[in-house]
Amino acid sequence: MQHVGDDGALSVVETSTGRKQQRTMTLPAEYVTEDAHLAYAVTAYGVQGSTVNAAHTLLSDTADAAGVYVGMTRGRNTNRLHIVASDLADAKQQFVDALARDRADRGLDDATERAREAVADLIADGPMSIVSAERNRIIERIAKADAEREHWVSAAARLHDQSERHKAEFEPQRELAEAADAKAAAVLADVVESLTQEAVADGAALLTAQQDAIAARRAKESASRFRKRSATRAANNADAWRVEAERAVRERWRSIPGSESNLPAWSESVAQHEASHVPAVVEARAEATQARQIVSEIIARQSREHMALYERVFGNRRPSAVGARVKALRERAAQDRRYLTQLDALTPDEALQLVQRRAAQAEAERLVAEEARRAVEARAKQLDAPRYERNRDRPPHRDGLSL
Repeated sequence: MQHVGDDGALSVVETSTGRKQQRTMTLPAEYVTEDAHLAYAVTAYGVQGSTVNAAHTLLSDTADAAGVYVGMTRGRNTNRLHIVASDLADAKQQFVDALARDRADRGLDDATERAREAVADLIADGPMSIVSAERNRIIERIAKADAEREHWVSAAARLHDQSERHKAEFEPQRELAEAADAKAAAVLADVVESLTQEAVADGAALLTAQQDAIAARRAKESASRFRKRSATRAANNADAWRVEAERAVRERWRSIPGSESNLPAWSESVAQHEASHVPAVVEARAEATQARQIVSEIIARQSREHMALYERVFGNRRPSAVGARVKALRERAAQDRRYLTQLDALTPDEALQLVQRRAAQAEAERLVAEEARRAVEARAKQLDAPRYERNRDRPPHRDGLSL
């Protein structure tokens, strides 16, 4: 072990692979909590369900048959029993005495018989070898389940890390784009407000000139003979001013207000139109457009990167399917570990009986599943067969033809 993370994850170095370059890996906190423990020397009952490359068991006066059995079946490659004795005969006697001991007092005769049976179990084809083979099979299955679960957890972690990196890249640019949009909207509002005031003033001046021209024409029409000339001159001047006012408003705003009641709406409309050509508005809108374009490019690129990584680590599997697989692997490994613990707590004969019962149950389940599979295949063949073959065994119709 090299390092312990704040979240409980462990950085460890492989030491039993035989590689020249030892690989460093990180064990997730969840895996460490559920499946790992730190130990170098423990009691026989403390290692129930555990497996190491090499196991060394020290025989003591308190060791019983179950304890010796547990200690002698922990090693994957090597299992050694250490006995402190004066000679070989003393060592053999201590071993037999240990195998004869049982925490449950069942009498001297039973203990002697069980010791004799336990010694016989050490032969190659005895119960201990069968149970050991079963333990090795379960241990291998646990290792495969843990490895596959770690693979999927690591894959999910890679996707999560990528999402976090994408988010860290995207959020600042999104905020810049939103700020640029807000700035463009504020600049436009200020310009429209200013232009609207100008349009109102110009429109009001035009409407006044129009009203003055109308009033001057009416005065001309109602003027007496002696005031006709001055009234005509005033009417002509007022009309000329109206024409000039209309020309100026049209040139400035591209249109003129229809009436005084229409002046507010007309002013806002022409101000909005003219504001789109104001340099400050054009520049602010260009900045906002560029910021949004960058956001769109980031979204497109991150989407491609996410899909590429997803296909590499998950293939065509959906996240829900991967989650269900991880859960199933965890439950299977937990069941197998409980099974190992149960085996280790039994005597060799009892463990053998449990192995045989489980094997018989597994075989029965396999036969049932095989029968169900064959029934499904037969049904599918029947549905896929041509119609004349399906109707071949039906009774003939009255005219001699098959239905």
